[in-house]
Amino acid sequence: MPSQGRRGHNARMSLAAEHDAKSNVDGSLHTFSYGKYRLGYEIYGSGDRVLVWLHGLLLDANLSRGLARALAAKGNRVVLLDLLGHGRSDKPRHAGPHRMDLYAKQVLCLLAGLGPLDSFTSAASSDPEEIAAVLHGVLLGPIAPTIEQRRSITAPALVLGHGIDLIHSFSDAERLARQLPDARLIRTRTFAELWVRPARLTAEIGEFLDRVWAGTEPQKPPGEAVGDEVPA
Repeated sequence: MPSQGRRGHNARMSLAAEHDAKSNVDGSLHTFSYGKYRLGYEIYGSGDRVLVWLHGLLLDANLSRGLARALAAKGNRVVLLDLLGHGRSDKPRHAGPHRMDLYAKQVLCLLAGLGPLDSFTSAASSDPEEIAAVLHGVLLGPIAPTIEQRRSITAPALVLGHGIDLIHSFSDAERLARQLPDARLIRTRTFAELWVRPARLTAEIGEFLDRVWAGTEPQKPPGEAVGDEVPA
């Protein structure tokens, strides 16, 4: 999501970003303090056009580095955050810290410190107790904003959804796009298109960011799906 530069969200969260000695090709590795934990993040590109890109459950920043480099080449500063329990971040083995609302607070903590503005196998190689803690916390804690909360989110949104998914149906993506006041829905060809054949979706994301920062209107009405038709 494009950063709004929010600061001072929670006094209990101390963020002191530090640059690691090593760098990741054209990106840089950093860590910051979140309460008693350390979280890792990576930065690609520079400038005020900040995009914080989050990984999926039990994945990490490694999967998104290609996308980050491509968007950085288009003039964006892309930040890949490893949420608590993932990637280079600390991995508590109890469920309490692993909740969606607390993940959101970690993002806000990261934004406060940014100033003006092979991952598919990582879950299999992680400690089973660490994985169990993440899943337990996510399943028992709040999972998503309420409909009222979604309708109050006025920031431009780009929703990606695909039809062949037994867990996340395309109708869920359509419903989310309708509930967000300024959302654009793109139907992907497969759940892995962004990682396996990223050119089309990377271009769509880049154009979306260009419009957001320029303050222009999307080519398609909010909530209307665009992209190749695929069977539901």
